[in-house]
Amino acid sequence: GNHTKVVLFIMGESTTTKSSHSSLESSLESSFTPTTKVPHHDHKSNNAYANTKTYIRGVNVGGWLMAERFITPYLFAVNSCHLQGSLCWYPGQMGAPSNLTLTSAVNAKNGTQVRGADTITEEPLYGYDPQTSYHTLCDPTICQPVLPVITKEPTDYHPQVSLAGTKDYPVDEWTLGETLRAAVGGLTTARRYMERHWDTFVVEQNFADLADAGVTHLRIPMSYWIRRDEEDYNVPQHANDDDPYISGGWPYFVRACSWARKYNLTVWPDLHGAPGSENGFDNSGHFLGRSSCSGWDQSPQNVQLTLDILTDLAEAIRAQGLDDVVTGFGILNEPFADCDADVLRNYYNQALSMLRSTLGEHVSVFVGDMFRGFRFNDGAFWIDAEEHHDTYLDSHPY
Repeated sequence: GNHTKVVLFIMGESTTTKSSHSSLESSLESSFTPTTKVPHHDHKSNNAYANTKTYIRGVNVGGWLMAERFITPYLFAVNSCHLQGSLCWYPGQMGAPSNLTLTSAVNAKNGTQVRGADTITEEPLYGYDPQTSYHTLCDPTICQPVLPVITKEPTDYHPQVSLAGTKDYPVDEWTLGETLRAAVGGLTTARRYMERHWDTFVVEQNFADLADAGVTHLRIPMSYWIRRDEEDYNVPQHANDDDPYISGGWPYFVRACSWARKYNLTVWPDLHGAPGSENGFDNSGHFLGRSSCSGWDQSPQNVQLTLDILTDLAEAIRAQGLDDVVTGFGILNEPFADCDADVLRNYYNQALSMLRSTLGEHVSVFVGDMFRGFRFNDGAFWIDAEEHHDTYLDSHPY
């Protein structure tokens, strides 16, 4: 599928004191800056009206800095050649070079011919180098599937195609990290594999095309471990630091912000997972086989760690001069319906205060509604116009 996942968000202002949110039209007119005039051809039936209105057009850049298998299936289809250090591609894989061939490579360890496996050394070069020739296809007669996961019973939100108890490819970034760390070269090989994805899955031309199409805002989901290996990472050490995730995506977010600046796009990053998982979904980084917030809201340590991580992200955005294009932030994606409302709202309040003190008083903040919008559109949550301006309720009606 397309590597840019387009999601329609109907976002009302949670600061309103009215009994219900204003219409979508008036919300879009007043809630976002900068805004773009709709091109004439988009409203042929009423060009005069269209030329006087401003709209927000937002796109979710999914499957990139937080990988999700339904968006990036080839990334999770790890094979035996990958575990030997190969960066071979599958036919049709997003980001693959156009000149791929099925070639032979020499295994430096034993001198044997390995098709579709690139040149392998006992200690692969650290870091993915896009200038190095890794333009080979994975040979299915040599590169065998790696199926480390025993599938779990389907859940209401995440039905599995395969039957429970059967072997499967990695299903989330947790099991992907476990699988890649078992490769020849360990973490070095794992990092190269992920860096190739971060470098090629979203490219500058995508930003140019989105701008040409009239898109104004980019929602960029990111993992909570994205900055873990950065020198200025400022999060107290917690037990979660020994999880199997592969960090290193932060420089690619910084590069994306430079592209956004170039093409006059606004970036709203979204913290797409939390330690312990706020929902048990694969898109939190750790599919638990059940839909629940209990791994997060029942652990004060995980809640505090999430706030510490969000603080580090905000401070890095400010320190690296990205706050001219990063004008909003999603502080937790899709907390599940069983979240303790008091714990979640307290986290929201602390996160809002921190973001406003770090990134400026007018930074926009959007929050998940636990799939129960009525719990927040209750006439009591975040209704102070001075304190809660530019806040939004993020609803995902599946």
